[in-house]
Amino acid sequence: MLAQRSVRSNHHRDSFAEKALWNSVDSPTIAVAKAFTNPMKLQLPGSRLIGRAPLVATVLSLLLLHHGFQSRAWSQNYQNYRVGYPSGPLPIPVSADELRSEFQLGEPGQREDLLKRLGVHPGIAHEASVATTETTIKVDSLEGKNMHVLFLPCTGPGVPTAHLLLLRPVAKQGWRVAENVPLDCWYGDATYELLSIPGHVQQAVLAHHVNLGHGSGYVQNDMLLLFAVDTGHLSTVLRTAEYSKQTSLPEDKTVEQQSTLQPFPDGSLEETRATTFLEGENGVEKRLIRIERRRWSWDKTSQSFVSGEFTSVTD
Repeated sequence: MLAQRSVRSNHHRDSFAEKALWNSVDSPTIAVAKAFTNPMKLQLPGSRLIGRAPLVATVLSLLLLHHGFQSRAWSQNYQNYRVGYPSGPLPIPVSADELRSEFQLGEPGQREDLLKRLGVHPGIAHEASVATTETTIKVDSLEGKNMHVLFLPCTGPGVPTAHLLLLRPVAKQGWRVAENVPLDCWYGDATYELLSIPGHVQQAVLAHHVNLGHGSGYVQNDMLLLFAVDTGHLSTVLRTAEYSKQTSLPEDKTVEQQSTLQPFPDGSLEETRATTFLEGENGVEKRLIRIERRRWSWDKTSQSFVSGEFTSVTD
């Protein structure tokens, strides 16, 4: 009985080790390893029976040592390690963290090649690939959606433009760009964050400082845009001014307004807007005039958020 338990324990341990090995490598390497090891059992004279896991480990080690990992190709160039995926479609199991690491560690040419293979327009890919380290390319996974958000920083000639892209898996092509929303960065660098909202829109993408108009002496429609992704597309479900600044020439007064959004447990969002005067020499002193709030509630008919009226909280 003790011998049987020992055999079962060894078999379970071999099976567990083999599964761990399969999970750590890709399909082509697994196929080769199985061809060498299945259904082999090896027993040398005077020794105990050797299970498949040690054989699998040996074969996989030799294969990986000779060919390197198929999912990530590493090479050494003049004492500098270069990182990048091999040519061809990106495998669907590639995580957002892996893509983010490639963009952060790769050189401009490698970043550009990876962006083009994801389906980004060549001109946009080139501009984003040479962006400075302060405005790095960002990738986030949408929880439970099997989609990634790809954000390209504010770059390009003329009016700088950021790009908010949605990546979805495509059969035989891996991850590909499904949608591209350009974001005008005339006033400042557009950014984004993932926002969790209870209810109809459980996870959304909130874009900050999206400029829709500008001119000399004022900033118009520096917007907050909220995108839902439940339909597999970037659908705009809320838009409101995030920042505005206007100067009245006769009085020579400058007024600033800035808004923030906060989700609530009931599925609504609260917008808080602060209005200030810029005073003193060069307008460096700020004097708060008022703070107002309003609620945004989900509307089933329009499939978007609709706002109530602002009410003052400083009176």
